[in-house]
Amino acid sequence: MTKRIARDVFTAAFGYHFPEDFKAEISRIVRHSVICTRHIMDVQLQPLDHENIRAVVTIARYFENISANEQTQNSLIWIDEWGFPNENSKIILCELR
Repeated sequence: MTKRIARDVFTAAFGYHFPEDFKAEISRIVRHSVICTRHIMDVQLQPLDHENIRAVVTIARYFENISANEQTQNSLIWIDEWGFPNENSKIILCELR
């Protein structure tokens, strides 16, 4: 209940004082109930030959439920395929805990 009241106060106070072009974005952000509180991305570049490198990217995200209710959260990940003949892009591990 307290978080809901705080959210309503935020929406009323800041939404009222912001310029019109920011109000829609503020409204969109405030409606999120699960937010990323920490994002860590590690990129390692490994030379393959004189023209190519391998990029190994590791990402860890920490989420927090900022709503007053229990929330269900799905996991989704994708990678681009760059079309190199000797090595395809691949996801080694994707998990949500």
